Amino acid sequence: MTYRAAGVLAASGLVLGRKDLTRTSVRVVEALWLTKAVTGFAKGFFNRSRPFTGNGPLEATPGEFDGEHTKLSMPSGHTARAFALASVLSHQADRWYVSALAYGGAASVGLERVRSGDHWLTDVVVGGALGYLIGRSVVPKKSPIKGVNYTPIVSPDRVGVSIQF
Repeated sequence: MTYRAAGVLAASGLVLGRKDLTRTSVRVVEALWLTKAVTGFAKGFFNRSRPFTGNGPLEATPGEFDGEHTKLSMPSGHTARAFALASVLSHQADRWYVSALAYGGAASVGLERVRSGDHWLTDVVVGGALGYLIGRSVVPKKSPIKGVNYTPIVSPDRVGVSIQF
């Protein structure tokens, strides 16, 4: 869902000629990649078992990096990505109703991860905090809309668009 949101923002920005939407989509993708890297590393570092393994919330072997990724719990990657998306959208839009919808949706992802038995509450809280911080880190305090350049790239071995801002 989070990558689809970035795609919709990018497509909307290109179709509507809104460079701010395209810029936001680039920042969303950057936040999602960083979030994936950080949560992947953290899961291996904390090496905490998921609730469905039956080992209890304190069952962990920090620093061993030897657990199977699908059975590792801390932090919640889904929640982290949802909060990273919400953080970027909220900061870029700077509207209370966008913030309420974005963070409400992100919180519902976290609650569902606990309700489904995939994560402990602390996994979700840590994932949400990581996502929020990473999302805020990719968005500068002031984001001028001027100065965005689109350059088509067409060559025998690649086709694409370069976006510079």
